[in-house]
Amino acid sequence: MSETQPKKLLIINILDILKKYTDEHHRISQKEIANILQKEYNMTAERRAIKRNLMMLLDFGYDLRYAKIQRINSKGVQETVYYDWYLKRDFSDLDLKLIIDGLLISNKAPADTRNNIIEKIKKLSNNYFHAATHICTPRENTLPVSRLFDNLELLEHSIQLGHPVSFCCNTYGADHQLHPVLNNDGSVQRLSVIPHTIAAVAGRYLLICSQPDHDNLFSYRIDLMSDILADESFVPTKADKLYTLQSVCSLSDAIQPLEGELIHLQVRVTTRFLDELTERYGILPAVHRVDEEWSEISVVVNAHAAVSWALKYSSDVEVLQPESLRAQIRDAAKRIEKKYQ
Repeated sequence: MSETQPKKLLIINILDILKKYTDEHHRISQKEIANILQKEYNMTAERRAIKRNLMMLLDFGYDLRYAKIQRINSKGVQETVYYDWYLKRDFSDLDLKLIIDGLLISNKAPADTRNNIIEKIKKLSNNYFHAATHICTPRENTLPVSRLFDNLELLEHSIQLGHPVSFCCNTYGADHQLHPVLNNDGSVQRLSVIPHTIAAVAGRYLLICSQPDHDNLFSYRIDLMSDILADESFVPTKADKLYTLQSVCSLSDAIQPLEGELIHLQVRVTTRFLDELTERYGILPAVHRVDEEWSEISVVVNAHAAVSWALKYSSDVEVLQPESLRAQIRDAAKRIEKKYQ
């Protein structure tokens, strides 16, 4: 800096130095603070002034850490010497790396937006922080994620207030653009639902909701919704189905980001496969050990995805309930057998 800074900025500059140069593994002395003030801020400050401002930062509530010793000074008077100063941070470097890694592998935002957010996150640490650069990011998603975050905000607000919503469902066409789902008469299909919660599953956001006069839950991809309207004049009195939501996200493989009805699925799995599921997803809900070879699991899943999941792991999985799903799997197995005869 070319001009000498006013003394009233001393406390601001000291705080800036602590943010840039200190953490639990990089501590600083008052002399080192004075040297940085002179070199980088063109400011001269005595150690007593630096100590006084450090103590003021402590009084202001900043989480400063330090070491101290008692000694006899040149005048024969006992004094306390403070050293090894550093600023305790809200986020550790590991916390920040986990956040950055999550952004790097996300396809929810364009690359330039992700990079801009990552640069902001880096500033929460200090000059010694280096985010991982060895992670290969996914290829840029060329399909537009239309109004996803606007949809999320509106739906979260409706869930909080208990308002029903209506929306249009869309699908991607060959032109990579969203097109509305149509009714048989050619009109745009519009659904009315009571939203309960939002689930993040397999890289997608799903609205978990119920429909009037229907007992089951349904899931809809939020990125495929448009023209969401909340009915703020009506608050449903029907008891919601949150008691079933604990198991909705238990098996990501079985709950792909597909739209449609959610069902209670009861399956029998081999012990080997149960161990694999537990290792992958953690403690599973409603597990009942049948014998040394088999266990039974009860979860809430997307009906269509459950068929694909059961076929994929057919050697280790048997669907017990519902019977309608068993029938679909039998029909699918027969079609597969016919193809390979």
